[in-house]
Amino acid sequence: MSRRPSVLVAEDDPHLAEQLRWALKDRYRVRLAGDRPQALGLLERGKPDLLLLDLCLPPENTPEEGFRILRAARAAGRETTVVVLSANDEREAALRAVSEGAYDFFAKPVDLETLRVVLSRAVERQELEQENRTLRRQLQDRYQVEGLVGVSRGMQTILDAIRRVKDSPVTVLIEGESGTGKELVARAIHFGGSRQEGPFI
Repeated sequence: MSRRPSVLVAEDDPHLAEQLRWALKDRYRVRLAGDRPQALGLLERGKPDLLLLDLCLPPENTPEEGFRILRAARAAGRETTVVVLSANDEREAALRAVSEGAYDFFAKPVDLETLRVVLSRAVERQELEQENRTLRRQLQDRYQVEGLVGVSRGMQTILDAIRRVKDSPVTVLIEGESGTGKELVARAIHFGGSRQEGPFI
């Protein structure tokens, strides 16, 4: 990432929260939340890259408070990586959190050097996933049109022609021998462009 990654620390112990802020502020933009409502608000507004999550937060001080935040962080479209902080008696809940999508968990007291390494790896993973998504989109844009895939020069010519006409109101004539995929091309033009609301005949 070209910018400094952001970390939301959801921790109700103010001393530990400040210790984490101090340990991470050189590399990350750090925000603190002391309870579930505050954490959910910062998660929604700030869209942090990383979330350090204490499972037992106010108002109820039960692991379910943390799981509500975890579910919000892992909701569709979010790219926040969650690392759970847990007391020894919360180990089962921490393992459940990992099974529900958390990246890792740490038992308290937290070893700050190890935590820095894990967060750094989490950021690297995010960068790789983003690069993978970008490359996949580029490949799809270049080599695929609504169910048609091709890398040969001939297929690229066809895919380019489909892209040019799919949103045009003009009548399109598709010619070719039997079995060459004329109907597939017709479907790609119809369902991939401005004609998709009308019937395919």
